[in-house]
Amino acid sequence: MRANIRDESTIIKLTECLMSEVGNTINPNKIANTLRSNQVRISLPTVNNYLTLLTRAYVFYRAEKYDLRGKKYLQGKDKYYMVDTGLRNTFINKSGRDNFGNQLENIVYLELLRRGYRVTIGDYEGSEIDFVARKGGEVVYYQVTQRLPDNSTRETDNLRYIPDGYKKVVLTLNMFDAGSVDGIEIKYVVDWMLEA
Repeated sequence: MRANIRDESTIIKLTECLMSEVGNTINPNKIANTLRSNQVRISLPTVNNYLTLLTRAYVFYRAEKYDLRGKKYLQGKDKYYMVDTGLRNTFINKSGRDNFGNQLENIVYLELLRRGYRVTIGDYEGSEIDFVARKGGEVVYYQVTQRLPDNSTRETDNLRYIPDGYKKVVLTLNMFDAGSVDGIEIKYVVDWMLEA
């Protein structure tokens, strides 16, 4: 009511679209095109306005993407995370199909905020770092995965090549992956959640 929205169905469809894309980079122009292809009349400025409204109403948190090498924020590369994961599950899990990795990423994002970090998405030479957590002078890089892939260093490589000395952590849902790889801590996410 405060935003004077006349067409509630459009903002609900945009919300459902964002819920299904938790953990993925959101481009407002692509969202507008997707909604238009589903016969929803919406303009790019309206999408941007609704995204702002949804973050101001604490339905979503917006995580900006930060270029670690260029030391700047990358426009149009944000991710949106649900403030209430139960609300998301009510909408998304009706079909029984969902990306559990994205849910795990959302949970880690919320926990980092709870611990007082300012959280961005990192980009280092085209490789995405799930989270760059900053608090005071402390910086920690996080990757989130259900499990470390066999015979692959995909989850650690993008952390390994960042040349600074900040702490690097991979959080996994597989307790047997815990340990260390080339100085990168591999932690069982449940143990990590219980640390604080």
